[in-house]
Amino acid sequence: MKYWFPALFLLLGGTAAQAATIKPTLMWCDGCTAPQKRSMAGTRPIGETVYIGDNTANSFSAYFVDLLLDDSYNPPRQVKSPHLTTLDPSYNDLEDALLDFYDHAPVGWHKSLQVTYPVTPINVYEVVVVGPAQNNMLDWVSNNVGMIMNQIPIRIEQMLSFFTIGDASKMPSIRVTVTFTDGSKIDVDVDYSTTNPDFKVVENSGRDSHNNVVLSRRTSAPTNFDFSGSGNPSDYLDWVHWMQQLGYGIPVSPGVIWACTQDPVNGLHCVHIL
Repeated sequence: MKYWFPALFLLLGGTAAQAATIKPTLMWCDGCTAPQKRSMAGTRPIGETVYIGDNTANSFSAYFVDLLLDDSYNPPRQVKSPHLTTLDPSYNDLEDALLDFYDHAPVGWHKSLQVTYPVTPINVYEVVVVGPAQNNMLDWVSNNVGMIMNQIPIRIEQMLSFFTIGDASKMPSIRVTVTFTDGSKIDVDVDYSTTNPDFKVVENSGRDSHNNVVLSRRTSAPTNFDFSGSGNPSDYLDWVHWMQQLGYGIPVSPGVIWACTQDPVNGLHCVHIL
């Protein structure tokens, strides 16, 4: 026979009131059976409340990880045993928002969005470096992502205030490709692993209107740049200015195609090859 073990909180080294302040752990499964959910909850420490979200059933279950005294053993053993508990109704909207996020096309925890930044004449070269132009762009993205996804991101902003995340791979994340009026672009990641969503430019994701990579930082890797064909006429001079800020030596003579690298003699430098 199994008995609930009443000395749980002595083992935890705290009182029931202290235990109540522990954030529940959030875990996910896809079409799990009740025994599978209970088994998942059993991977968590004694004294935790575990919420299991089911992506297929669009539902949540809550378990409390407790101890049982199992006298089928001789001598009796204390056995970890999760049991169903009542879902906290104050989490209802957050649970719905998480399920809505997962179900929003494309289905999954990672979303890719595209937006056009309307501010002119800002382009990728002005936002690749941390400064007012980048901050203004990130603020604009932050204000518009919720509108694009029907306010879902806004509703899950406080997720980590309520839950401990059991599996980081199942955290909501968004990558926003921001296109500027000249056709240049850059990616912004929205990270929900912090209490407040963190909007950050993705390193080396910038492309100018000639589709050249806009380096976020200097690199010893050989990199070519091609300013032939159509594109913003200011790309070449913007590129020269930015590369010089990164520490690359660029000859005064103009060129259409450039090769940039680092070597022991010249350090970081670019040469025109056409």
